[in-house]
Formats: sequence, C-alpha cells, structure tokens
Amino acid sequence: MPLTTDADINKPEFVRKFRTFCFYLHIASSDWAEALHDLYRDMPGRVYVRGVTRAEVELFLGMFDKPGIEEWFKAFCNTLPAPGVRCHVRVEARSRVAVMSTILRGHFPQAASVWHLEAANDNDPAANDNLMV
Repeated sequence: MPLTTDADINKPEFVRKFRTFCFYLHIASSDWAEALHDLYRDMPGRVYVRGVTRAEVELFLGMFDKPGIEEWFKAFCNTLPAPGVRCHVRVEARSRVAVMSTILRGHFPQAASVWHLEAANDNDPAANDNLMV
C-alpha cells in the first residue's frame, strides 16, 4: 500500500473526507494513539513510497506519543469540518496525517478509495443550468 503523499494532503477534498471518515470511526481523542499503534501492528500488506520503490517503509508512530496529542486528535479527528470551509493541514501536522491516513487506508481500502475524489457538482440548480425543463 502506498504511503500518503504531500500531493494527497494538499487536496482540500482529501483532507475533508479523511477528517470526516476519522470522525465517524468514533474513537475518543484519548484513544487515537493506541488505536493507531494497534492498527499499524495488524495492518495487512506493506507500506511503500509510490513510484520510488516497492521496498517496505517503516512508519514512525512516536509523534503520536507526545504530551498533548489528544488535543490535536480532538480538533482534527473528533470534530467534523465545517461546511463550505476549505480544509487544509498545518505544516506541523502533515506527517501525522500522512501516517494516519496510510494506516487507515490499509484497513479501510474501499472507504479510502474516495478520499481523493471531488464531486462533479454540488447538485445545486446553478450547477445544473444546462438542463432543459
């Protein structure tokens, strides 16, 4: 399974869908670090860098063992993104999101397959103004 890249993380739709997916896993902010360690331990397959090598890459999970990380989990994973707000990931959190999304992609490949997709339109009347009535 490929490691989540900066190109993925730079897409607001990817970030929005990933955060929403995390929210609906219903993992308490105090339990996220342990859950990620467990999921990584039990992850099917191997992690590799897309286009570089098929050799296994080891993920560093130590970043989730720092004091106060629960607050970040609460803000990022346990809060739904506000509608209409362009989602982004702060520089200091990019590696966290890359590791988390790689692990969750390994366990939930079907759900993860749509994280990078954007809706063709919002089904608003203005988006459908070519329709003949």
